[in-house]
Amino acid sequence: MYYGARGIVGLVKPTYRPGSMESFIKLMPEGVGFIPAHAGIRAGNEKELQEALTVAERKVARLAELGADVVMIMGAPPTMVRGHGADRAIADSLTKKYKIPVTVATIAQVDAFRALGMKKTSRHHLLSRRQATRV
Repeated sequence: MYYGARGIVGLVKPTYRPGSMESFIKLMPEGVGFIPAHAGIRAGNEKELQEALTVAERKVARLAELGADVVMIMGAPPTMVRGHGADRAIADSLTKKYKIPVTVATIAQVDAFRALGMKKTSRHHLLSRRQATRV
């Protein structure tokens, strides 16, 4: 089966660090193609995290042009710094604007927790104390 026969996933990673994209791809069935893009976060400071979603939106637009069937914006901090519920609002807005399904890592994580019947979880993150108070 050729790559993309079952669909094409556009992945927008916040950083250039390896690992998460490779792990995500390994979970997908044979025949799913991937087009990677990066928001380019390097320092992880608040300004950069706030700007990351603007960059991610440009990447979503490009991935839609390239024929992605769905786009996953990976990484939690860029949506977390915008506060509770921002992830769904962003995904819904981008889905409507670019006419392809767009989701965010935090939505997938919460949906997975619910599917597993989880009621409580703890978190570990690299956000500053000020950034973390919005989550």
